[in-house]
Amino acid sequence: MDDIDIKSTIVMVAGLALASTVIFDISTVTIAAGWTAYVNGCIIACVAGYRASDATAPVGWAWGQVALGVWTAASPFVWGFAGHTVPMATAVAVGVLALIDGVLGGLSGSADSDSAPVTS
Repeated sequence: MDDIDIKSTIVMVAGLALASTVIFDISTVTIAAGWTAYVNGCIIACVAGYRASDATAPVGWAWGQVALGVWTAASPFVWGFAGHTVPMATAVAVGVLALIDGVLGGLSGSADSDSAPVTS
């Protein structure tokens, strides 16, 4: 059984948490904030889950995750809910996690550098 990438798994769980907007009460701030959180959370969870489970995933998925992370972190300021502490902090935290995981995956040249086989 192959190892899974822990970083991407954490990002996947964070994306699912962001997608469940009711937990963090994002959906009551604005409609745009709720939909942005839901859609970005679902997409981040799917991309991170794919990257966590497939060590041979193309590196483009990691850079796509970077773009999603940037948009998710910026969305409170774009949609005007930065004054609401919990929704803003949640979106920024998930965005930054997705961004960091994507950059690390993109720079390593593989989607899953933690579980890549070691050659000697």
